[in-house]
Amino acid sequence: MSSFQAMRHLFQAGLSRRIVLWVFASILLIEVIILLPSIYRRQQELLTHLRDLSKERVDGGLRAINASNTAPSEAALLSQLQQAAPNAVVRGGALYRVAGELVGTFGEAPTLTIEQVERGKTTAYHRGIRRYDAVWAMQPLDDYVLIIRHDATLVQRELAAFIGRIALLVMIISVFVTLATLYGLARILITPILTLRNDLLKAGKAVQQDEPHPEFASLASSRKDELGEVIAAFDQMYRQVSEAISERKQAETALRQSEEKFSKAFRASPSAILISTLATGRIIEVNHSFLQLYGTSLEEVIGQSSLNLNLWASPEARAKLIQQIQQAGAVHNLEYVFRNQQGEPRTILFSAELIRLNGEDCLVSVANDITERKQAEKALERLARLANWLP
Repeated sequence: MSSFQAMRHLFQAGLSRRIVLWVFASILLIEVIILLPSIYRRQQELLTHLRDLSKERVDGGLRAINASNTAPSEAALLSQLQQAAPNAVVRGGALYRVAGELVGTFGEAPTLTIEQVERGKTTAYHRGIRRYDAVWAMQPLDDYVLIIRHDATLVQRELAAFIGRIALLVMIISVFVTLATLYGLARILITPILTLRNDLLKAGKAVQQDEPHPEFASLASSRKDELGEVIAAFDQMYRQVSEAISERKQAETALRQSEEKFSKAFRASPSAILISTLATGRIIEVNHSFLQLYGTSLEEVIGQSSLNLNLWASPEARAKLIQQIQQAGAVHNLEYVFRNQQGEPRTILFSAELIRLNGEDCLVSVANDITERKQAEKALERLARLANWLP
């Protein structure tokens, strides 16, 4: 039952079906090409036999005429020929002088004419009406041309039987070779391909569900042909894909951890941090310390530019800062004056790094509010000056 099911699956498989049909058609074509000359030779043999048989039927009478010392008259020849037809073999004929004049006809008149005979055509086979016209060459007809019409029914029957036997033999050979080819395909090609297909599905499932390396049935046999190379390439490809996926997962894990660390540091930093585009200053993200420094909410600053928020006390200072960053890639601990939402100036210690996000140059900026420290320094300077004036 398993063998039957395997053969049924092979016939259902598109590749094996096309190959087998191609082999079957090729064998039939080759056999037909080889056997067509045999069929033609068999037909000529049967027609020649029919011609010889008809000669035997009337040979005796013609020999009796030939045995007489006197030359036979045309009437005697025609009379003797009329006695031979019609019968099972000879259906009729036509007697011509060598010069081409018609002496007379008997039975069915042949369609092969004296003009055709003079041009070299001595036979005419009519399959549709089962007749065969042929020129006789025998004594006492040296001075005449005799064209006999034969009944070719037996020829067609024998030829049909011969073709039937040949066709049966060709069919047996074609079926045998086709089944042998199918069996060979099953063992050599189709079954390994189906096994490889199942392994491909298994590999896809393993990759999708992050399963360990599965056991591939196609690797059980060591093949030294092109299909073996394909199977080896598949195994190598799966290992490379698995390694690439593993490396990518490790990179994603490291990136996620790095992002988590950055996000925690970004959110929890006491320094004001903002991410903005380099060209327009559009704010992409800020932390809580920045919101406290500016005195606003997250919704009011995200998507706005620093110039629209009037964040810089001197827009020219920002333009100069951008030039420095474009040249050096970063700036550190530069003093600038910012304004909060109420317009109050705040002195900050500013640092920035150039990064690229989604194909666009951006800045990660860190601002520390040193306004109170600057005010305290100025107060100490005033006290120092006053102390110098006192006696």
